[in-house]
Amino acid sequence: ATVMAHAFIDSPTYRQIYRGDQAHREAALFWLFERNIRAVQKKITNALRGILVDDKVVATFLLVPTSCKFSTWEMVTAGLLWIPFKFGFATFKRLTETIDFMDSHEHLPKEDKRCSGRVTLERMTVLPDWQGQSLGSICVASCLLEAREDNLQLILTTQEERNVRFYSRQGFQVDGESDFKAQQDDDDKYSYHNWSMSFSASDSSITPDSK
Repeated sequence: ATVMAHAFIDSPTYRQIYRGDQAHREAALFWLFERNIRAVQKKITNALRGILVDDKVVATFLLVPTSCKFSTWEMVTAGLLWIPFKFGFATFKRLTETIDFMDSHEHLPKEDKRCSGRVTLERMTVLPDWQGQSLGSICVASCLLEAREDNLQLILTTQEERNVRFYSRQGFQVDGESDFKAQQDDDDKYSYHNWSMSFSASDSSITPDSK
């Protein structure tokens, strides 16, 4: 959660939700990610993946089946419904607004009947000091290997064009694009572009570029 929170401080999505300075946003993201990870791992014990070097997490991500859903009670026990009381109702409103946007603009690929299921790749993170050493590509390659072994479709969303280029090199394709504009804002300060991407294990013609 610490590694992810630091990495996503300036993410367009979270910058729109948790406004204010970076220290406030990082603390809020750590609080959110820690509880989210715990909730996910109760359902999917191997959802949290990563690379450790000398017991230090240098790269991490989540791999979560799209069938993994949470009831209101599970959100309560995870502490997620405390968000409006801890960070304010305006923040909670922006969070739910963002979730609604993502749900309504999620351009999933057509269901591939040759695949046995869909899995979401979330919050891929590599520590700054370890970037440029192909760790991100190694993590993605492990996901693609698992997808091929289990005959899965991998899906993800990103709000940064550099990530689109990176995942395209790994074998993902863009399924759709959309623009987000916060309902309360008149300017474009918190607007961003969203890409939905996927990789299908049934497409054996795709060879990831690990460079």
